[in-house]
Amino acid sequence: MDLISYRITQVSPFLRVEEAAIGSGDKCGATYVDKEFLAWLEKKLGSPAFKQIPQAKTRHGSQLMNSFETAKMHFTGNSEEIQISLPRGCGIEDDEENGIEDGELTMTE
Repeated sequence: MDLISYRITQVSPFLRVEEAAIGSGDKCGATYVDKEFLAWLEKKLGSPAFKQIPQAKTRHGSQLMNSFETAKMHFTGNSEEIQISLPRGCGIEDDEENGIEDGELTMTE
């Protein structure tokens, strides 16, 4: 869990905040998990195929990242298969060896 406190230093003409205390701890938030997922996906698909995916389809809130978010929320650590919906219309083709079928990537362990 990430926790941080802010102090409001100005409200007009615009809101300005600053950290109330200096944060301590390692970089381990969900953002880093998402970045590592995208790096893993690029390796899995290969850079040329991954680079065909528009940035808008890899951003927070995209179908791809929402699918990954759902997988994270239901992850138990047990051996299981997780389905990730890949962006359509980006040239990602079925690839049985890499677990891609009908626009879905199957992740295992």
